[in-house]
Amino acid sequence: FPESDRIFWRLGRTYFKLGQKSNSETEKIHYFLSCMEQTKKALNKNTKSANGYFFNGLCNGSLGEVQGIWSSLGKIAPFKKDMETTLSLDPSVEEGGPHRALGNLYLKLPYILGGDLKLSIIHFQRAIQLGPKFGENYLGLAEAYIESRDFMLAKDILYILLDLDLSSQNEESVLGWKTDGMKLLKIIKSQ
Repeated sequence: FPESDRIFWRLGRTYFKLGQKSNSETEKIHYFLSCMEQTKKALNKNTKSANGYFFNGLCNGSLGEVQGIWSSLGKIAPFKKDMETTLSLDPSVEEGGPHRALGNLYLKLPYILGGDLKLSIIHFQRAIQLGPKFGENYLGLAEAYIESRDFMLAKDILYILLDLDLSSQNEESVLGWKTDGMKLLKIIKSQ
C-alpha cells in the first residue's frame, strides 16, 4: 500500500518501543531518530495522520530526554504542537495518549519552563476518559495528585487502578502498572 501512511507510523511506533526498551544511549538515539524519519514519511503521505503526529512527538521528546536537558528545551514546543495537533485530529490515539503525554509534560517540567500541575491533572483525567483500561493514565493522575499533595485523591485513583479488570491489556504492562501503583501507595503512606 504505497500511498498509505499506516505502515510508516506503525514502523515509527515500533522504533519508539525499541528505543524505550533499549539500555544503550546510542541505540535509543538511533531508534528515536528512525522513528521520526518514519513518522515524517507518514505525515508526508497524510497530513491528517493523528498517529503520525503522536509518535513523531513522542520520539522527538524522548530524543530530547536522552540527549540531555539543554537538548530537550528546544523539543518542548514541537512536542506540544504535535500533541495538540493529535488532539485536534483524534484524542483517542493510544488510549488517550496525547492527553497522557501532555499530562506527563506538565507534571515533569519545572514551573519556570511551563510545568503546571493543574493542567497535568486535567490532561490525565481526560486520558482516563478516553482510555479507562489503560493503567498509565491512572498512574500519571496519581503522580500528579501526589505532587500537588492531594494524597486522598491519589489513593482513590490507585485503588481504582488496582481494582480494574485489565485482562484485555498486555500482561507485562498490567504487572508493571500494578507494581508501580503499589509503590505509589507506599509513598503516600509514608507522607
